[in-house]
Amino acid sequence: MNSQQIIKICNLILQHSLQVQKKEKILIHLIGSYNNFIGELYKQICKIGAIPFLKITPPEIQKTTVENSSRHQLLRIFDSDYQTIANMDAIITITIDNNLFEYGDIIPQKRKLYEELYYNPLERMILRKKKWLTFNYPSESYAQRAKLSYEAFVSTFIKACEFNYKELEDLCHPLKLRLLRAKTVKIIAPDTNLHFTLESNPVIVCNARHNLPDGEIFTSPNRNSAEGYIRFNAPSIYKNIDFEYIDLTFRNGNVVNVKSNNDEELLKILQIDNGAARIGEFGIGLNTALSKPLKLLPYDEKIKGSIHLALGQSYPESYNRNDSKIHWDLTKTMDNESKGQIYFDNELIQENGLFITDDLKHLNYL
Repeated sequence: MNSQQIIKICNLILQHSLQVQKKEKILIHLIGSYNNFIGELYKQICKIGAIPFLKITPPEIQKTTVENSSRHQLLRIFDSDYQTIANMDAIITITIDNNLFEYGDIIPQKRKLYEELYYNPLERMILRKKKWLTFNYPSESYAQRAKLSYEAFVSTFIKACEFNYKELEDLCHPLKLRLLRAKTVKIIAPDTNLHFTLESNPVIVCNARHNLPDGEIFTSPNRNSAEGYIRFNAPSIYKNIDFEYIDLTFRNGNVVNVKSNNDEELLKILQIDNGAARIGEFGIGLNTALSKPLKLLPYDEKIKGSIHLALGQSYPESYNRNDSKIHWDLTKTMDNESKGQIYFDNELIQENGLFITDDLKHLNYL
């Protein structure tokens, strides 16, 4: 990214996403290698009159921590970071991955211990704060994964960040009302016939307050209501396991049959706990700068016209009483190639990735 683009993204984060004020304490946690973006972000925080703090965790050190730390050591590290975060007004977490499978050879028990004693409780603490933002900074490994040049990937990231976030809440009001009033949702495609009920849980418009890029709307269904089958055609990587596609069949809200390129690992994930095989979130992607899967979840779930379902934990903002150790978003594109349809209360509201009702057509051109 050039200097002007970097400053523009920094301003989006500090002025729109976090609305940083003078004297606020802002923690930048970088998981990766320092670059000019980090320096500019730090500088812009200073210019506002806020107080920046920078923590850099090289991936090699993070991996060493996971592989070699005892229970006692992880708890002490957690205590230290807990105190730091508790004293901050805002948290910015930036990940720059050079190898998306770097942690693939870690012993599962070690990874589980790290997640239970350090990562998960720290993440929950950050999520309870009003001001937090996390994003994956463009890297060559992301570009390679998306089968794009680095320049093309950066261009996609910038365009997705230039999305009309400031007006998104107002523009989504008709769709939000429809989701609040709808009793049933049906998702149809040649490889999909799934329906579930909604229960007037809160509907959340995601407008870059917590993620970059952003641009989706989500709620949570009745956790016992999903019936039918669905193919998630956007590739997904979960815990360093690569899934090219995932087929799920639901009965009474629970996954009863699976098919993928790695059924054994998929079943292990779904058997982590009772909530892992139920739906905690239903979302629709709205970002018109994103049109095809890039094999990177924070981007793919925002694809224009796509839908995603999260297996596992329901977010507290729209809680459907489904609890789990996992929250795994799975995306299905609904475009011309996928021939998808979305129905609310048996009314067709989206076809081939485009909203077709008069009150929603403007969402195709955000």
